[in-house]
Amino acid sequence: MYEEVARAFAAPSLAGIFDKLWVSHTALKAAIYDVEMLAQVAKGMHAEDKVNLEVAVLREAFQRLQAAKKDNNSIFLQRVPAFLDTGVSVQGACLVQPFKPAALDLATENLFSHLVPDTSAKALSRYTDMVDDVVRCLRDKLASATDNARIKLRQLRGQLLA
Repeated sequence: MYEEVARAFAAPSLAGIFDKLWVSHTALKAAIYDVEMLAQVAKGMHAEDKVNLEVAVLREAFQRLQAAKKDNNSIFLQRVPAFLDTGVSVQGACLVQPFKPAALDLATENLFSHLVPDTSAKALSRYTDMVDDVVRCLRDKLASATDNARIKLRQLRGQLLA
């Protein structure tokens, strides 16, 4: 939207009506939101594992920010502070509540018994049994095929030597 306003301010019909600071302000806002849009596109590229396209988009965003910085230095004359001087900080969110565990007897209690529910453990046990059966069956088939191949080779060797 700022981009449309900046274009409208640059049109000959509105060129002399608005103060130049408003025109510059809208152009700078348009550039900032354009770079923000490119940053969001880069996040999408990163999520899709398209790193090469992500780097290209971020380079373009960086170039546009440099142009906006030049505009700031020549028009607004405001100092751009270093990131650490802005006071912006991100606080981590506490996702779990700390608590003191009850007295545990390490010799008698299984500390990890409640990590995996019994139904999941039983299902996993059944699954591993099924996998073991399939592996055993395939191993038996492979052993019988190997035995048959050895017998055929002995027969062929006997026929070739005879």
